[in-house]
Amino acid sequence: MCVEPWYASDLDGEPLERTLLAYATHPALMHRASMRVGEHFVTRVAYIESPPPPKVMIGDALWDNHVTTFAASGAEAARAFPSRLRSMLARWGFQGHLELRPGGIAIHVAGLQPVAEHYQRLFGITRDVLHAIVD
Repeated sequence: MCVEPWYASDLDGEPLERTLLAYATHPALMHRASMRVGEHFVTRVAYIESPPPPKVMIGDALWDNHVTTFAASGAEAARAFPSRLRSMLARWGFQGHLELRPGGIAIHVAGLQPVAEHYQRLFGITRDVLHAIVD
């Protein structure tokens, strides 16, 4: 599923920035971790019900030097973001945010707008990310 989050300073205003988010479910998603590359308005979040997970390193120099990763531990993050996924995202020059929870994933890719071409692109990215994690 792809959605456009709407964030405006008032109810009748234009959105501050337009983007897309993808959500997908898969029973093989078993880990809890998040990552981001870059600072985008959708990565600035508030934690309401619990404190944020700690920032961790996973032991992959390329990843750890370019990606901000959050998880209960570095080992949990490495399981959540397997080597195949990390390599694929590096090849793409990925900018955005991935969040994994047991059974689901949320994806934001910086620069995508709510236009047909970008919806299709985000569907493809979501498919490729899921395959890199679960296959």
